Amino acid sequence: MISYVRSEKEISIYFDEQTLFPLLRRKIISADEIVDVARDSRVPAGGRIASLLALADHDAPAHRDVFLAVAKDDDETIQRYAVRMLGGTKDTSVVPFLRDLLRPSTVLGIRAQAAESLAWLDARSALPDIERAAAQSSPRSFVRSLSHFAAASSLPIVLDGLVKEAPDERYESLRAIGSFWKYPTGRQAVLGEFAKWSTDGQDWFDNQSSLIVGMVSHEPNECLKQFNTAYDNGHINPRARETMASRIPQLFAGGVVGRQLLKESIKRLVCDLHVPARERTVNALAKLEPAFCTLIYEELKRSAASERERACATYMLGFWSSDSGEIAKARFDGELLVRQAADAARDARRLRKAMKWHVQRFSSNDGLARLSSYLCLKEHAQLSTIWELNDAIGPPSLSHAFSHELTTAIGERLKNDYRKKEDEEKKLEDSRGTVWFN
Repeated sequence: MISYVRSEKEISIYFDEQTLFPLLRRKIISADEIVDVARDSRVPAGGRIASLLALADHDAPAHRDVFLAVAKDDDETIQRYAVRMLGGTKDTSVVPFLRDLLRPSTVLGIRAQAAESLAWLDARSALPDIERAAAQSSPRSFVRSLSHFAAASSLPIVLDGLVKEAPDERYESLRAIGSFWKYPTGRQAVLGEFAKWSTDGQDWFDNQSSLIVGMVSHEPNECLKQFNTAYDNGHINPRARETMASRIPQLFAGGVVGRQLLKESIKRLVCDLHVPARERTVNALAKLEPAFCTLIYEELKRSAASERERACATYMLGFWSSDSGEIAKARFDGELLVRQAADAARDARRLRKAMKWHVQRFSSNDGLARLSSYLCLKEHAQLSTIWELNDAIGPPSLSHAFSHELTTAIGERLKNDYRKKEDEEKKLEDSRGTVWFN
């Protein structure tokens, strides 16, 4: 394996987590052997980078000196990875070295990564250096670091980047300005971006999603208020609705968002015509309190003006510990869509229970048990299962080594499932009222 890493020019980007890290974890390969590969300038870039990543996953603080040494390498790609690893050590003794990398003579990519590592280390003393580097080059490369500190002195730089960046390159600045909401100028800029939702037409570059991501973390109530208004006016694009749906667990867990605002957003998204947004929303219910989910269901069921909305309310029941009697009763409802939704809710509940069992089994130390559950999860897991996997599995476990590939495979399958479901719903809608003869 060491020979392969030293000679192979094309190495998988997941090689470190799927191969090197498990071998390190099992002590089949020693950390010293991996250190030798990382330091060796004769080894191809892919092997050295994989070694750096494996050492960082194994024990980043213990290998600070290795990252410092490699961060002085002549290869810019390898140097950037080493600088990134320094930010993960949580060791503030590397701050002077990272600040020194912010000088104008350093390559832009290295400067940007040094700034990001300084933000991870919460090195506020380095903020003037980061602001200077941002002003001297591309603000877009530094806005993520500047937003971490959210200082008033950084706001003009972020706003300058927001104005000057091309429409398809504004996403970093849009995510960043949410952290500056506490300043009047920042608030004005944010509201100006929300106003564009109703005037810019189709959102080709998905700027709505970027603004939502930033605002959910820093000013969730205003974000929900703007989202609900724009949704009712038909100005929210499908991708932005998916983004908001995926942030529902974060909004609920934070405890600072108004529950009434969140409830109104969920009621809209539960009935969304865009299947991925709707599925993300109902799967998110598993992360909320059952009493809150029950309240949403009861309100939606009372206010439902159409058969479809009543069916959407019924479908919700399959995604948290709701009253099973409600599902059983809905299976014999007088409306076709409600009956179909009840059957789907029953199936979703059974599937969730089975997948929970496999998530626990995937964390087992028994390799065969992990493999069998891996295959079952890959074939049947839902979106809420991905969140459960992320919660249950973390470094330095062996299961973590394979979780990224597993969740990616589940996500790709779900995309196909959602497309198929949209086609089936459209076909049913077009065929309602038609008499069929076999």
